[in-house]
Amino acid sequence: MKLSYRGAEYEPELATVETIDRGVVGHYRGQSYGVRYPRHIPAQPVNTLTYRGITYATMPDGSRMTVPGRLSSGSSANRVTADTASISAQFQRGQRDEVENVHRQNIQRRLMQRIQSAKQRGDQYLLQQLEREMNLFV
Repeated sequence: MKLSYRGAEYEPELATVETIDRGVVGHYRGQSYGVRYPRHIPAQPVNTLTYRGITYATMPDGSRMTVPGRLSSGSSANRVTADTASISAQFQRGQRDEVENVHRQNIQRRLMQRIQSAKQRGDQYLLQQLEREMNLFV
């Protein structure tokens, strides 16, 4: 099938994805159909790009991150690969730190709820245990 965009004709490149038939059968309006799942989902490539003089990188999850400094047009491929690897590592560290902070906050919030409940019931033994546990997360 030939397509054209602003007068330029081209052939579309269709991405093929290997699928696995899991044997799951669904029914819709009296018709049965099998469900197929992708064998693997291709990873989003990490690229370092420049737009109007600003260097940025695409991340595996599809987000973008600006890169400090600027790569010259004559920089070697090794420099770009190293920059991309360091950006990916920074992204993963930042994501891990964010998850750890949210987890810590959830634990602290739940401990505070349990402390309030122990105070209302007057359970001093449980209150002491919970306060010791809270000191571990502060």
